[in-house]
Amino acid sequence: MTLFNPSLAVILFGLISPSLSAAEESSPADNIKFFADARVGFFENFREDRNGSERTTNTLRYRLRAGVLAPLNTQWSFKTRFAGRYSDEDNEKRHTKIYDTITSSDGLALGQGTLDTISFIFKEGSHKAVIGRFQTSFELDGVAKKSLDRNTSPNTDINWIDGVYYTYAAQNKWKHHAIVQYNNKDGSSEVRRGPLDFTPSSSRQSYFYSFDRKDKKDHLPRMGVDLNYLPDALCKDGTSTCAQREDYVAIVGRLAAQWNMNEDGRKFMLSTELGYAPNTPLNTTMSTGTSGDTDGFARQVSFNIVNLFQGHSIGLVLAEVDAGYLIAPDFRNNNSLQEFRYKWQINKKQKLEARIREREDLIVPTGSTKSRVDTDFYVRFSHKF
Repeated sequence: MTLFNPSLAVILFGLISPSLSAAEESSPADNIKFFADARVGFFENFREDRNGSERTTNTLRYRLRAGVLAPLNTQWSFKTRFAGRYSDEDNEKRHTKIYDTITSSDGLALGQGTLDTISFIFKEGSHKAVIGRFQTSFELDGVAKKSLDRNTSPNTDINWIDGVYYTYAAQNKWKHHAIVQYNNKDGSSEVRRGPLDFTPSSSRQSYFYSFDRKDKKDHLPRMGVDLNYLPDALCKDGTSTCAQREDYVAIVGRLAAQWNMNEDGRKFMLSTELGYAPNTPLNTTMSTGTSGDTDGFARQVSFNIVNLFQGHSIGLVLAEVDAGYLIAPDFRNNNSLQEFRYKWQINKKQKLEARIREREDLIVPTGSTKSRVDTDFYVRFSHKF
């Protein structure tokens, strides 16, 4: 199965062939690194649906991941990882293979596993390039880290990116990120909500650029601006006809500020992220009105006390995502969110987290009598090996 655009594979072969020969001479096998992590959690959700019905579901979920990083020479390395997500229920879609696209709205379905990383990595000085299948994360800083545009495999989810990822680290702590991503005709390999559609060849490659700065010790630990460009991917009137196809663009800005509260490492952190998509689906497409286009704004703000007690942190996230904003991996569109999160960082390899969250329709869909409200809770434990 195709892991990324075939033209990229040709470029990849040409770039790494000389390096592989050099790797045989240098024999860096002693530096191979193995890594793994496991996450298990109890999840419960109570739904008050739009027709007045109520339903409670709960499940025990777990995700297992294990990989290897193998240096080929001083510049090139190879990385791969297996990831599987499962539950205590009978997972009807249980299957392990290399998928071209995710099989549910947030990633692989429970019971499925895949290689979520298969990549060649090139490093030289301030330059780094990743070619193949890889993971990325552009989260807003805080206890409950979330993103409005790019966050692969959060929680117990499994998704990935096929393509090329280049970064350049400037001396002033700012970093340039550029991604060319391949999208399968059956759908993207990360969260991209309808009516985004990648059926025509003109929509198969999408583009991402970010100018981002991280410094945990600074008063402003995080600043960044992202540009997402998905050419020819938006079906304004819905995917069934798609008579009005347009480019989909989203701009995201993020900022985090922190203040020390005592000498023991307690800090207050205030973080915010704003997103805007100028081209959006019709209100009739999204069942949010009878005329005009949907709104395309997204916003989140988080209030955090880090190390309230040694190793224990709490955070509150408030967010709203309009119906026309379609690329937020951690938020549903046409939804508001309120979330309280607790984290106990037991040590460098272990942490325990708990969450209570409420999500509600911003606009009651046409034909419904009331908003859908989901109230969910989880407690989960993560361990790195």
